[in-house]
Amino acid sequence: MKSLTQRLVLFSVLGSVLCWSRASAEVGKSKAPTLQVPEIDSRPVIDGKLDEPCWQGAAATGPLKVAGAARGTSTTQAFILRDDGHLYVALRCAGDLAETDKRTASEDTGGDRSAFAEPPVPLPIRPGCFLRVTKGLPADPVLAALTVECWVRPRKLNAWQSLIGQHNYPTACGYSLGMDVNGRIAFYAGDGGAYRTDQALYGPALAQDQWQHVVGMWDGKTQSLWLNGRRVAEQAYAGPVRPGAAPLWLGACGHNGPAVNHLQGDLALPVIYGRALTADEIEARCRDQGRMPATGDAVLACWPASKARGSRVVDCSPHGRDGHVAGSAGTGEFVELLIDSNADRNSFYRIRLAPEGGGQVACSYHEHTPPWHDRTWQPKFDCAVGWQSDGWTAEFALPFDIFCKNKTLAAEIGFNVRRFGMPGGEVHAWHSAQEHPGDWGTLAGIPPRDRLPAPDYAIPKAAPFSSAAQWGVNVYYTPGTARRAVLAEQQGRPPIALGPGSAHPGTTGEVRLEFERFLLAGDPHACGIIWDLAVDERQGELYVLSDPRPFREAPELRVFDRQGRYLRTVMPFHPASPRANVQDLCAMTAREGDTELVIPKLFETLCGSLSLYGAFWHLPQKVSLAPDGDLILANIYRATLWRLKPDGSLPREGWTSAYHAGRNEPFESHSWTQDVLNAQDLQNYLSFHSLHYPYFCFDPDGALYVSAGQSSRPTRNYGYHWEVGQQEVTYQRELSGPEGRGTYVWKYRMLGGVKLDEQAALAGFASPSGLVHDGRHLIVADSGNNRLQVMGPDGRPVATITHYEHLGKKHPIHGPTALALDRDKSLYVLVASQPRSADQPIVERTLASIQQDYLRAAQQDAAEPTRLIKLQSWQEPRLVAASPPLHPDVVQIAVDAGVAPPLVWVANGTGSGRLLQLAGDDLSVRAEFGDAGDTLRCPRQSGNQPLLNIDPQTGELYVEDDSNYRLKQYGTVYRIDQAGNVLKKWPPAFFNNLGLKATSPWWTLDYERHFRYPDEPLFLDSIFGKDDRVYRWKLTKAGVEILRFDRAGTPLPFAATGTNALSVDHPMQVGFWHDVYHGVEVDRHGKIYCVAKADVDAAARPVSAYKAAARQVNVYDADGKLQTPGLLRLNAVRGLQVDDEGNLYVLHLAEPAERAWDNQLTLSKFPPTGGDPLWSRRWEGYVGQAQVLFAPCHCITSRQHQTLDGKGYLYAAGKHSVQVIACATGKLVGEFGSYGNVDCQGPGSPSPHPELPFGLISALSVWQDRLFVVDVLNRRIVKCRIVYEEPKKPGPDGSR
Repeated sequence: MKSLTQRLVLFSVLGSVLCWSRASAEVGKSKAPTLQVPEIDSRPVIDGKLDEPCWQGAAATGPLKVAGAARGTSTTQAFILRDDGHLYVALRCAGDLAETDKRTASEDTGGDRSAFAEPPVPLPIRPGCFLRVTKGLPADPVLAALTVECWVRPRKLNAWQSLIGQHNYPTACGYSLGMDVNGRIAFYAGDGGAYRTDQALYGPALAQDQWQHVVGMWDGKTQSLWLNGRRVAEQAYAGPVRPGAAPLWLGACGHNGPAVNHLQGDLALPVIYGRALTADEIEARCRDQGRMPATGDAVLACWPASKARGSRVVDCSPHGRDGHVAGSAGTGEFVELLIDSNADRNSFYRIRLAPEGGGQVACSYHEHTPPWHDRTWQPKFDCAVGWQSDGWTAEFALPFDIFCKNKTLAAEIGFNVRRFGMPGGEVHAWHSAQEHPGDWGTLAGIPPRDRLPAPDYAIPKAAPFSSAAQWGVNVYYTPGTARRAVLAEQQGRPPIALGPGSAHPGTTGEVRLEFERFLLAGDPHACGIIWDLAVDERQGELYVLSDPRPFREAPELRVFDRQGRYLRTVMPFHPASPRANVQDLCAMTAREGDTELVIPKLFETLCGSLSLYGAFWHLPQKVSLAPDGDLILANIYRATLWRLKPDGSLPREGWTSAYHAGRNEPFESHSWTQDVLNAQDLQNYLSFHSLHYPYFCFDPDGALYVSAGQSSRPTRNYGYHWEVGQQEVTYQRELSGPEGRGTYVWKYRMLGGVKLDEQAALAGFASPSGLVHDGRHLIVADSGNNRLQVMGPDGRPVATITHYEHLGKKHPIHGPTALALDRDKSLYVLVASQPRSADQPIVERTLASIQQDYLRAAQQDAAEPTRLIKLQSWQEPRLVAASPPLHPDVVQIAVDAGVAPPLVWVANGTGSGRLLQLAGDDLSVRAEFGDAGDTLRCPRQSGNQPLLNIDPQTGELYVEDDSNYRLKQYGTVYRIDQAGNVLKKWPPAFFNNLGLKATSPWWTLDYERHFRYPDEPLFLDSIFGKDDRVYRWKLTKAGVEILRFDRAGTPLPFAATGTNALSVDHPMQVGFWHDVYHGVEVDRHGKIYCVAKADVDAAARPVSAYKAAARQVNVYDADGKLQTPGLLRLNAVRGLQVDDEGNLYVLHLAEPAERAWDNQLTLSKFPPTGGDPLWSRRWEGYVGQAQVLFAPCHCITSRQHQTLDGKGYLYAAGKHSVQVIACATGKLVGEFGSYGNVDCQGPGSPSPHPELPFGLISALSVWQDRLFVVDVLNRRIVKCRIVYEEPKKPGPDGSR
C-alpha cells in the first residue's frame, strides 16, 4: 500500500506543555496548624489598644509567614479569644504603612524624583483614590479658552475613568478630560450646568500600560483632542464654558456627589491653562516626556510629582491649588480575616480592614468551588484601630450569629489572616496566602450551633471600578425583609386551586375567559441564532440550543427527531414537571383538576430581557450530552456550568449555595447578590477564554475536555449587544502570558453536581476549537495554527495534520473549528475559506475592539463562507466528501451515527438560525429548517409604541414581531384578521444614524427612518381616535408631533396650526437614548390627551434622558389648542386610556419615586379633573427596565393599550395570567390563566393543562367580546372569548 498521505509530525515532549492537576503540586505541603481558642468570662473593650489582661492568655498565631518578598520588613500577629456569643480577634501590625505622610524619597534627594524613575513620574494616587483640590477654578466666570494636559498610563480600558475636571454628573458639568467605557479619550467642555451629550468630544482608544500624552482644548470656537502631540478629534463649539460648582478632582469625578470613575492607572504632570496652546507648543510638551512643569501666566494649575509630600501634592503655579489624596475603603494597606464557619472547606467570610481613617471595613461571603461572591453580607460587629510608635493594632468582636449565610456553626472552623499593601509587595499569612479554605488553619473550641438566623441581604455599594459605579446606578436588586418574606410565603403556600378556564380563586363569575385558538403560533424551528447542538444516538434525538433573537434574549432548548420533526421543549420547562425537579425555578404552584402546575420565578436581566433561569451571564450558549445522559450547559461570558436532565429537571446538587444545601444557585438569588450589569465580583469557573466559543467533548471514562475556544462573529455580537468585554473578567484559575488562556485545552474529572477537578491543561495551540475523542486519542482543531493536532492517552502530542489529500493533491486545512466523528472513525471538519493569519489576535481585549470589529463587519459585505469536509480518518486524511458552501456564522456541527449513513446537523448552516441536515456519506443537503416568516418568533414589547393594535372598525390586528427599540430596530409587522390570516406584512426596519442594516446599543437614531411608512395611515402605530380619525405620533429634532388623518390617509389640519401636525412635546437630548412614546388617547369629541415630558424652562431644554421620566398629561381640544396643561403629573407613564365619562386610566411608576428600583408600576384611575387617583392597584405584570429601573432606558416596556371593554371592565396583564378589574371600584373580579410552555396547547391537546396557558404576557387588547393576548415566551397570540354573566346571588350563609 502507498504510505499515508497526511503530514504526520511526531512531537517531542518539549513541543507541548502538559500541566497536571493542582493535587500533585500540593504534595509535601506543611500541615495546617490548629489553635485551641480560650473561653473568657468578660468581654474585652474594643478600642484597638489590646491592653486588657485577657489578651495575654489568647491563642496566638505567632508572626505570620511572609510571601512575595525575599524578607519581611514588617511583622503581623493575631490573637483569638471567645465567649458563648462572640469570637474576638486582635491584630498587631508592626512596621510603617506603605503610604504615609512621612518624608518621601523626593524630599531625601532635594525634591528630584528623577533620581528614582524615568519621566513621566506618576503622582502618588493609589488605586481607588483620587486627588482632591480644595481650590478649583472659579465656578461662574466664562472662560475665554481652556487647555487641559496630562500624561496617563492606563492599566485597564473597560471603564469610565476621569483624569482632570470639575464635573459632577449630571447637574454640574464644567470641563473634564478622561476615558470612556471603551478606553477612548474624551473631553467635555460645558457651561457648568446639566450634562449635554453634544458637548462631549471623543478620540481614539488609548493603549494599555503605556505612557501617553493627552490634551483636551477649547479655543473659544472649537473643541479638540490631542494624543501624543497630534490632533485626533475636533468639533465646533462656540461655548460658553464655565467651570461650574463641581470640585476640582484628579483621578475621579462626581456623580450626584460621591466620587466615581476612578482612574485605573497612573497620572503624571497634569496641567490646566487659561488659553489654547498652539500645535507647536503641544508637540513640544509631548517631546519633553513630562520632565518640566508648565510655566507662564496662562498656567492655572500644575502638579508635578516632585512636589508631592506624602498624601499632599503641591501646585507649582502661583494659584495655590494644592491637592490631597483622598482614599477609598480597602486601598493601601489592609488586613483580612477569612473564616470558614461551618468547616466545609469551601465557603468562607471575608472581613477586610484598612487602618486609615480610624478603620474602614468591607465584608463579603464567598464559596470557592464553584466560585461565588456575595457582598450583601454586611454584618454588624464592633472593631477599632489603635496606633503605636511601631505600627498599628486592631480588635474585632464578631458575634457568631453574623455567619448566617451558612446554617450551622462548627466546633472547629477554618481560619486565616492575611495582610497586604506593605512596602516591597510582601504578603503576610498565617497559613497559605491562597483563598482556598482547604489550605487554612483551624480554630478549635468554638461553641457549635445546629441552627443560625436566616441570612440577611443588605444592598451593597457598587464595586469601585464596576460599570455600576461609572454610571452611578444601583445594580443590586436586593429585596427588603418584607419582600423576601412575601417570596418565602409564596413558596410555602398551598397550590392555587384553578377552576374551569384556569380561573383563579376569588373570580366572581361576572366575566369569564374561554380559550378559542392560537394566532400566528411560532414555528418550533424559528430562532434568531443556534448556539449549539447535541445528539442522543440511542434515542435518535437532536437537542438544539438557540435564542429566539440573534441578540439579547433568553435561550430555548428544543428536541427534534431524525427527520427534523419537533418533539418537545426542555427550556423553558413544562409546568407539569414535578415541583421537586424544578424547585429552584419555582415561585409557587397551582392545581388544575388532578394536575399540579409549577409557576416559575421570573428574572428581569440586563436590558430587560426576561428569563426563567437567572441572569444573562448564567444563560447557556453551550450544551453537551454527558455519558450519564445529563445535559451540561455553560455560558460563554462568565463560564458558569450547570446540569439539566433531558426532561428539564434540575439535579439535586448543582451550583449550590452553602446556606441552601442542595439548591441550585444562581437561580435563587443572582439579582440579589450580584451586579446585574456584568457580575463584576464573580470569578469565571471554567477556564476557557471569556467571550470565545469553546468546544466540549467527553472521553470513554467520562472526562470532560474543554477548549479555549474561538473568537467568532456570533461571540463578538454577543459581547457587543450585551455591552460587555472580556477585560472585566477574572478567572478562578489564572494563567500567565498575554495570550495564555487562548492556547489551552483543559481536561476535567466531573465530580458531584457541577464540581470539577482539573486534571490537565494542554498548551501549545492557538484558538483551539473543536474537540473529538476516538476512544484513545483526543483530536483538537488548532484553528489559529491552521491544523489538527492529535494527543495520545498520556496527553502527549502524537501527530499534526495540516493538509488533506484529494485526487492526488494535498490541500491545506484553513482555520478548522467544529469537529465530529462517526462510528467508522471518519472525521468531519468545519474549515474556513482562507487560512488564519499568524498575526490575527487570539483575544479581543476590550469592548472597544469588539465595537470596532462589529462596525467594520456591518459596513462590509458578508464574510467568506465556510464548508464541511469529511476525511477518511485522522490517520488517513483523504477527502471523502465536501459540503456546499456554508454560512460564516456556522459554529457547531453534530453527527448522528445511530443510522446509516450518518446524519450531519449544521447550526446556522445557510444563515443565522437556520438548521441544515446533510447526508453523512456525501454531505449533500437533505433538509433545511428555519423561520418561514409567517409566524411569530419573539413578540417582545420593546420601548416603542404598543406591539399589538386593533382597528376598532374592522377588528383587524396589527402585531409587531422581533423588535428591539434600544438597538434601533423595528420588527416585522403583520396585519391579520380575526382568524389569524395574514393580510399584509411589513419587513423589519433599522433607524440608526449610520444608515446600516444592523443593530447597535451605541448608535443614535435617524429621525427620518424613525418615522416608518409615513404614507400608511392605518398601521401598527396608528392611534385610532374615538372620533373615527387616525392619529400618528412622530418624533422630530424639535420634539414630538401628533399627525391627524382620516381613514383614507387625507391629512386633517388643526385650526391652531393650519396643518395636520400639532407640536405636543419639547425635545430631549439624543445619544444612546432618545424620546419614547408614553401614551396618546383621543375621545369621541376629538379631544387629545397626550403624555409629554414635564414642563421645564426653555433654557433647560433639551432635557436629559434622566429628566425625561417625569411626565405630565396635557389636554388639547379638537382644534389643537392646549386646554389643560399638566392635568396629571406622574413618572414613567406606560399607557393612557380615557373612558366615555372622561376618567383616565394610567399605568405609571408608584410614588414616591426617590429610588425607582424600589418601586413598582401602579395602575390607577383618575377623575376627569385630575388630582388624586380614585383607586390604584399594583401592576402584577412584568415591569421592564425602561425608566423604572434605569431612567434613560427604553428596553422592555410593558404597557396598557386598548384594555377597556366599554362594559365597565379593564383587562390587565399579569406575568402568566389576565386580570379583570371593575372600572368603578378597582376591585379584581376575575383572574384567568397559568404558566405553560409552548407544548401546552389547551383543552383536548396532549398537554391540556393549564386550560388557558400563558408563557409570559407581553401585551393584550380587547375588541368587542374578544381578548387577544400576546405570549412572548411561546411566540403566539392567544385569542379568548369574553363571556359576561351576572354574579350569582349570595346564599343564606353569604356563600355564592
